Amino acid sequence: MAGIADITIGDSLVDPEDPRPLPPIRIDDPAISMTVGVNTSPLAGEVSGHKLTARQVKDRLDAELVGNVSIRVLPTDRPDQWEVRDRGELALAILVEQMRREGFELTVGKPRVVTRHVDGAVHEPMERATVDVPEEFLGAVTQIMAGRRGRMETMSNHGSGWVRMEFTVPARGMIGFRSQFLTQTRGTGVVSSIADGYAPWQGEIASRTTGSLVADRAGQVTAYALQRLEDRGTFFVEPGQGGLRGQVVGESPRADDMDVNVVRPKEMTNMRSSTAEVFETLQAPRRLTLEEAIEFASEDECVEVVPQAVRIRKVVLDASERYKTHARARRAEAMRNLLESLAGALAGFAVGLLATVVHAGPVDLPIVGLLLACGIVASGSWFVMEMGWTRAWFAGLVGIAGASVWLLMFPPANDAFVSTEQWVSVAWLALALLSAAIPAIWTTRRRDR
Repeated sequence: MAGIADITIGDSLVDPEDPRPLPPIRIDDPAISMTVGVNTSPLAGEVSGHKLTARQVKDRLDAELVGNVSIRVLPTDRPDQWEVRDRGELALAILVEQMRREGFELTVGKPRVVTRHVDGAVHEPMERATVDVPEEFLGAVTQIMAGRRGRMETMSNHGSGWVRMEFTVPARGMIGFRSQFLTQTRGTGVVSSIADGYAPWQGEIASRTTGSLVADRAGQVTAYALQRLEDRGTFFVEPGQGGLRGQVVGESPRADDMDVNVVRPKEMTNMRSSTAEVFETLQAPRRLTLEEAIEFASEDECVEVVPQAVRIRKVVLDASERYKTHARARRAEAMRNLLESLAGALAGFAVGLLATVVHAGPVDLPIVGLLLACGIVASGSWFVMEMGWTRAWFAGLVGIAGASVWLLMFPPANDAFVSTEQWVSVAWLALALLSAAIPAIWTTRRRDR
């Protein structure tokens, strides 16, 4: 349509004498967001002719808005980054791949789900996935979906050797599902999904349990270094390939990241070696596609997309700066946990004090019921605030201890209610329960870290 600059998909061309437009096309709201920005890597612009500036990237995203009505482009706190929203991870990966083939150099962040707040509760987008697989892969597919918070709605088997299943799964559970699904079904499975509204937050979904092998210096990858590091994990690079400091060059089987030197050359000496002519082989590197790289990247990593390569790197390239950032985050997390635990202790003590005031009045409660009520109220109130079972248990025990110590220090006016020896016994019992809970709390803290 020529001659009308601001016309877009869904608009109606009507007669001015009888302007009755057609109903507008309803587009599903975006479910996945991803940050897209200019390439901030030290290797940016190493090939002439690539599009690097923020103006060029922004103009390309604005041009995409004209023909792609499901996409949304929102500004961020940085002028060279934008938040791009679309229906799914695959649609965003297609956009980035198109821009890469057009000569753009980009930095892409990890996909995130777009949530809503309904009546004070967090809701996330859901999808209805239809899966067709051979019968022998039924167990593998259901296990994958269970780990992604998927719930099977229907399953039909018509005796043809194929099974059709329908799942209701969170949109964030579909991130990276297709590659894992095709691997488990050996390329024979077929999956499709559509939007299925919003539902309350379904809980945490376990991400990858492996770490990253991070290059600690820039240079050209050598076969000698890769041979010495083969037992450390699976590599994404091959000898002769250039790399930069902070680049993710492989996957570690351990949960923590590991800095490795993949540019180490072989020392040249005048001494003859009996193994100099031994032929050594290297395992073939694992080549990641754009979709697999976006799925693999963790929270502190990003995907660097250039026309000649797709690589993963840390957001903070310097290793010492990354360690300082992680240390600050751990200290902040520890301080937050400490403050939450102290708040739970104060809440339990306040409940114990309130119960003491109630007991000093006309209400006459047995001592065991009084202390038990203090613990239940303190623990239940803390658990309702979604602070977890450990802190709820801690708050309940502190409520019992607080009520016991307060009643021991300020006994009621009625001396016949309970003797001093019984007060001391109850206080020692509460302190013993609290002491028994401290190792469990400490163990939980260590495991979470």
